[in-house]
Amino acid sequence: MSAIAREAESDEDIERCHPVLHQLRPHVPFEGWLERVRRQQAWGYRLGFVVSTFTWTIW
Repeated sequence: MSAIAREAESDEDIERCHPVLHQLRPHVPFEGWLERVRRQQAWGYRLGFVVSTFTWTIW
C-alpha cells in the first residue's frame, strides 16, 4: 500500500474533502464550504487529504 498526503489547494480538492469532513462536522453544509475554507486559509488554516492505493490477491 502507498499513501500520499497532499494539501487541498484547488477549489475541486477543497470541495472533494467536504463529504469526509461532513462526517466529523455534520452541522457544516456543502453550501458555503469553499468560501469557509478559503477564509480560514487566509488565517493560516490548512486542509489536507490522503491519496491511497493498494492491491490484493483473492485466492
